[in-house]
Amino acid sequence: VDGNERPRFIPTAFADKVSGMHAMYATLAALHHRDRTGEAVHVEVPMFECVTHFLLEEHFYEAEFDPPVGPFLYQRQVDPSRQPLKTSNGWIVIAPYVDARWIKLFDVMGAPEELQDERIADRKGRFFNQDYMMSRVQEYFGKQTTEYWIDALGKADIPAARVNDFPDLQSDPHLVATGFFQRREHPTEGHYWETQPPVIFRGTQQREIAPAPRIGEHTELVLSELGLGID
Repeated sequence: VDGNERPRFIPTAFADKVSGMHAMYATLAALHHRDRTGEAVHVEVPMFECVTHFLLEEHFYEAEFDPPVGPFLYQRQVDPSRQPLKTSNGWIVIAPYVDARWIKLFDVMGAPEELQDERIADRKGRFFNQDYMMSRVQEYFGKQTTEYWIDALGKADIPAARVNDFPDLQSDPHLVATGFFQRREHPTEGHYWETQPPVIFRGTQQREIAPAPRIGEHTELVLSELGLGID
């Protein structure tokens, strides 16, 4: 929209979703406790604490010690050089976390001589000169397609993935193979796409998810289950 083609993070209702997941497991734990002991449990799920806990899981970092031995923020995650790489026809992300994979990466690129540069010639240099090293990696990645790099890096056991835009997700090979997207038909609203639950329970009968009910559709059923009439 703004002319910048580089992939960026997508805004999302982060706090709501994180707090919802905390509420779900807390409620399940409370129900399990009640079933085992007969005791009721009051569950409180404050959103501010949920989000703070979620973020500080890694970003308390070295400030967790008293006195602190370093800063907040997990440095690997906030490194500005850790960005998608542009290929000749798209974008790709790589994760050669361990130093041996960085060395192997330059072999895959056909450029092992790059590591003779004193700035990235040893482990310490590669750690502290990420910006320069990634600039050299980008120089090579732009010469081949995303498909080429996915194949080459996969054979070298270097984690990598294509950067998907939203429309690409429905044709992603993995999501297609797992049937993550299902085309449904609502009795009044027509056809629509539905995402499947990301968690799979093996050994239990899978229950088909029904379309969202219309207003009042299940009133009689709910009242009858409660032993009440509709009058």
